Amino acid sequence: MLWRLVNQQAKQIAELQDEIALQDEEDAKLKKQVKDLRAQVAGTKPHASFAPYDTGNPYEGNTTTAKPSQLSAKIPDPPILTDGKDPPYKHWDFQMNNKLIGNAD
Repeated sequence: MLWRLVNQQAKQIAELQDEIALQDEEDAKLKKQVKDLRAQVAGTKPHASFAPYDTGNPYEGNTTTAKPSQLSAKIPDPPILTDGKDPPYKHWDFQMNNKLIGNAD
């Protein structure tokens, strides 16, 4: 009976470690996404998504760009943070930062 409990606990620990590893991977991806978005917003990294506002012809050397006439689409709020477990605080924090960066205009 004791071995069964030990085995069950070991299995639960392994499952939780796998879940932590997956969350760490997602955490790293989200951090990279935030870094890339901040670089885009700061204008330090050209990105293809800004191309529709470029009215110049690259072959003529004209670098004039048009500014969008409207604000960007509203990014929805992340799920409400209740106890920090669902959603995990780290994920909620990244989603909120992305929302604030995306709706900076």
